[in-house]
This record gives sequence, C-alpha cells and structure tokens, in this order.
Amino acid sequence: MTSKTGTQPSAVDIHSAARNFSFLSTKPANIRGLPPLNAAGQLVNVPVNVYSLSTRKGLLVLAGQPSQHGYVKSQIGIPAGSDLADPDNIAAMVLSHAMVLAQITQEIVNTAKTGEI
Repeated sequence: MTSKTGTQPSAVDIHSAARNFSFLSTKPANIRGLPPLNAAGQLVNVPVNVYSLSTRKGLLVLAGQPSQHGYVKSQIGIPAGSDLADPDNIAAMVLSHAMVLAQITQEIVNTAKTGEI
C-alpha cells in the first residue's frame, strides 16, 4: 500500500518498516479429498480444507513505544467433496459472509475500538 484512499482517515499511516500493513492468504498444503465409504455406504470423518486471509497492521500502543501488530483473520472451511458437489452454495456462503462484513464494517470498527457489541 503506497497511498491513502478515501476510506482511510488522515491519521492512518501507509506501509512502513516500523508500522507495516500486510496481507497473507493461505491454503491447505495438500487438498484433502473424500475418504472411501465404509461397509455401510456412509462417509465417516469428512475432512475440511481450510483457507485463510489475514491482514496485519502495526498499531501504536503508547507514544514512544514500538508498534504492535493488530490483525484480522478470516477462515473458510470447505468440506472435502463439496467443491465438486456444491460449488454454487460455496460461492453463496462466501459472498454472503463478505456482504455482511461490508454492511457492518462500522459496527465492527466500533466494537474493536470500545469493546462494546
């Protein structure tokens, strides 16, 4: 991030070595598939593939002290097999979650600032 946008208050600093702004996305090292059916024809212990997105920002905790990292982390757990059997509902789940976060952003910020829900 090299410049400010209209959503950032003037007190927000852009990325620097001392107060960095970083993003990280992860996926499973090995995507797990469905296990074989048991003798009764049932699935037992369906594995879940977990993806995550993290945002970190250096935050001032006290004047004259080094910044500390605050973070936001979202995880998506996708049961093995649903990527093939139900991709539209995966899309609906992720989109709905993102839309709710977008709609209640200010409330989330207020909670993070005050501790009150």
